[in-house]
Amino acid sequence: MIVHDGRSAFPDHFAVFDRIARLGDGLMLDIGAALGRRTKLMLRACPKGEVWAFEPYPGNWPHFEDLIGDDPRVRLFKAAVSDRAGHEAFHVGSKVEPGRAGNWGKFVGYSSVGRLASAGPVPRAGETYEVETVVLDALLGEREVTFVKIDVQGAELQVLRGLSGALSAGRVAAMFVEFGGEEDVLPALAEHFDLFDSQYVISPRGAAEPDPEVWDIVERRESSKGELRYKGWPKARPAENYVEWFRAESARTGFLECDIVAVRRDIVPIYLSQG
Repeated sequence: MIVHDGRSAFPDHFAVFDRIARLGDGLMLDIGAALGRRTKLMLRACPKGEVWAFEPYPGNWPHFEDLIGDDPRVRLFKAAVSDRAGHEAFHVGSKVEPGRAGNWGKFVGYSSVGRLASAGPVPRAGETYEVETVVLDALLGEREVTFVKIDVQGAELQVLRGLSGALSAGRVAAMFVEFGGEEDVLPALAEHFDLFDSQYVISPRGAAEPDPEVWDIVERRESSKGELRYKGWPKARPAENYVEWFRAESARTGFLECDIVAVRRDIVPIYLSQG
């Protein structure tokens, strides 16, 4: 399994979404929609397209609705996506509290760290909700999907399992999937797509900054949790044995995330072409 270098095609995350226009207007899925910013980028790329947005956390719904309004191109599902329909515990480890200074103070109640109980360990602090879970294959039927964004804090494999029918039938053109070192996510994607990395997010341990001999840092900013995050690219990495490299670098650095761009093989020349 190879993860190709995506820096020339995707110098930032905006480039990933801008390229959706090359795939034509159609149905796009925003899974883990949060504030709705990625939904907005999808619609900017494909103004005649349609977005189904999925967000289970009630604290995020008002902010999503403030940004998106009553746009008829968008349908908000107040549910989590998984491989089983029903209900499940959903843990939110932290959220933006009243009185927060800076830009995040406008988003009281927002959280970017909610996760299904089946996705990993329960946070030691925070709140737990019961949320509805839905399965994408059941919702989609035979519909084709232009683009899927997945940011679900460790539940990516459950989402992919629930989309397996559409994936096997080649009805999904491209995906943008958060990766944090999980064992089975990239092999599941590689069955159907060519894979490319995009800009990395580095959360260093303590006050240390990312090693400039290893990382080319392009941006630093405060996260919704109040932690300093860096965006950048590794100066060198292997194309193969990517998961092993990623895990080792994450353990050495503190914590690492990368959104993997997965493109159906027959449309790679269209999606990645320059200009």
